[in-house]
This record gives sequence, C-alpha cells and structure tokens, in this order.
Amino acid sequence: MTKMAKKNLSHYKLLKKLGRGGMATVYEAVDLASQAQKITESCGMKELLLQAHHYLGKVYYKKKQYSLAQKELRKAEEVVNKILSNLGEELRKIYLAKTETKEIYKNLKIIKKSKSKQRRKS
Repeated sequence: MTKMAKKNLSHYKLLKKLGRGGMATVYEAVDLASQAQKITESCGMKELLLQAHHYLGKVYYKKKQYSLAQKELRKAEEVVNKILSNLGEELRKIYLAKTETKEIYKNLKIIKKSKSKQRRKS
C-alpha cells in the first residue's frame, strides 16, 4: 500500500491509487459515513443513525449538493419521528427541544431555500 492509502479525504478513506491522467489522479476509496450509517441501521441504534444522516446532510450541503443534503436530512427527520413515536408527551417536548433536533429542522429549511435559489439561477 502507498502512503496515500492511509489518508482520508472528507469522509472517505483512500485505499489505493487506480490511475493518473492529465488533470487528475483517481483513487479507490471507502465512504466511511455510509459504512457507519449501515452499521447503525443494522444494530437499531436510532440516535447514531440520526447523527449519521445529519452529518451526511451537512457534508453534502457544504459541497452544494443540495438534493443529496435534503435527502439525508429527510432521513434524519424520519428517524426523529420514529423516536418521537415511542415517547410520551413530556419526553417528546424535551426531545424536540434538543439542539440537534432543532438543527435538523433548521437545516431542512435552509436547504429548501438554497434549492429554490439554485433553480432560479438555472
């Protein structure tokens, strides 16, 4: 393995160099965030699954991939709704007041606005 195989780029772990062209080098990589998401889904760890979707949504937003960001944040919202469905009224209020829960809803609104701005420019 080369030195590059041990490096990370964003949420990807670079495994090996596949080739090099005039303008770029291509690497085989593993998407660590997606792996974490699959593990948490299989273990039924809703809080971790929520965080994985939220994290991916933020990463896609920073890359201006608004559709993918919205998709991940919608999945995070679905997890929130599953968690809320198992809570009583008082606990629901507390859970909805959590910073991360509020941030998910806030980010969904921001992405919706970003997508409409992007459409208007097209």
